[in-house]
Amino acid sequence: MVAPTHDFYHVGSGVTAYVGRSAPGLVLAGTWVIGGDSITDPDYQSGPFFQMFSASRKPPKVLRNTAQFGRTLQQLIDTFASEVAVLSPDNYAVRIGQNSLANTEAQFKSQYLQIIDLIKNAGIFGVMHALTPNGNGPLVIARNSWIQSVCDADPDNLLFVNDAVDLGNINYVAIPAYYDAELVHPLAIGNRIQSRGKLLEAYDAFL
Repeated sequence: MVAPTHDFYHVGSGVTAYVGRSAPGLVLAGTWVIGGDSITDPDYQSGPFFQMFSASRKPPKVLRNTAQFGRTLQQLIDTFASEVAVLSPDNYAVRIGQNSLANTEAQFKSQYLQIIDLIKNAGIFGVMHALTPNGNGPLVIARNSWIQSVCDADPDNLLFVNDAVDLGNINYVAIPAYYDAELVHPLAIGNRIQSRGKLLEAYDAFL
């Protein structure tokens, strides 16, 4: 039997300790939509988000997981209005770009910025998740560094979550034990490591 707990406690030092999303001033409370490709697809590989949200004391209200297998940056642009904006969420957590790594650097950045503009213009807070390790560590590191720089420059509207570092080695190359044979999709153990590590750590302040 689960014992009920309070939303806050008065500790000996006189400080009020808040629990979960009961703390005042949390910018990421509210409703959520999740987006991305097969790594986040609810019918394929959404373990990190489900496990992480379940681990929070007050799981957020997820309106829909819109991620789809094989989705590219351009496809997300094309479907944003009908799948995300129409739901008017407070927050949009998205991991996208893995299927667009073959794009030129200019194409990748242009399309990613279009997504960010769509999010901001819809009045939604964007939580942009890092691309996961694969067989091309340097390229993914470069893309993630750029995404982080864009988010860091606009903290009122964007947050970068670098939650996949534990799935790769020092060069951000996928650790085989955590992945499928193609080194693309994390296995159950990879999902667990991710959801209980950097992913939960990043959201812990808000949930």
